Amino acid sequence: MRTRPPGCSRGPHSRFHVHTAVWVPEDDRAFATRLARYCARNPVALERLTYDRTAKAVTYRSDKSEGPTAGTETTDPLEFLARVLVHIPDTRARKLPLSRSARR
Repeated sequence: MRTRPPGCSRGPHSRFHVHTAVWVPEDDRAFATRLARYCARNPVALERLTYDRTAKAVTYRSDKSEGPTAGTETTDPLEFLARVLVHIPDTRARKLPLSRSARR
């Protein structure tokens, strides 16, 4: 029988997610460094963000010239804030300790 860690609720919205699609090979130090820099960067670059007061809209310009995240997106300011805030962890949420293998 599987047991659930304390603080995790049932269902698909358990407030806990681990992205495991990217693995870092032990001998690929350059890739590990790029991945660490990517994870540490700011989620929003202010120089690519504009607010149009007359239209009451936020526009975010991608730094990519092609691909699924290329171009610009204009949205309602509250929608933009909601999208950013969903990535900020709840400070009151219980933090689970790392497993012994993750601490190495």
